[in-house]
Amino acid sequence: MKNVSIPKGIELESINIDKAKFLCSLPKSLGINPENQKEITLNTGRFGPYLKCENKSARLENVEEIFSIGLNRAITLIAEAKPGRMSSSIIKDLGEHPEDKKPVRIMKGQYGPYIKYKSLNATIPEEKDPVELTMEEALILIEKRREYDKNKKLRGRKKK
Repeated sequence: MKNVSIPKGIELESINIDKAKFLCSLPKSLGINPENQKEITLNTGRFGPYLKCENKSARLENVEEIFSIGLNRAITLIAEAKPGRMSSSIIKDLGEHPEDKKPVRIMKGQYGPYIKYKSLNATIPEEKDPVELTMEEALILIEKRREYDKNKKLRGRKKK
């Protein structure tokens, strides 16, 4: 038994056993993209149904299309899609952290630019231009973030 959320925009009343089975069958291969000989898959994510082929993904603007989309339409949508992940594009690679040589990058996030270093994400102040940010400034922001996280943990411990 598998739990599947019904994509946003699909009326609950319109779900019948066939549609339910179909949603449970995702991700589903629609076939091979003749452009690159890679598989096009149909899936649903937190932003609704989408197609994926290698490093490109395309959202299905019309949600109901999830039940009827065929390979030809999928090939068209993928062809129009931009490569790469939309969510996390690198604005600037600052290079390696002086301590452990791990990459320090400025990323474009959903809520604005941020610095990514290992599993830590540090917000960039609004008045700073992310493209102009230097490694030194990034290191300060990373430190501030570490301090903030440390204090947050300590504050949480005190309450007993």
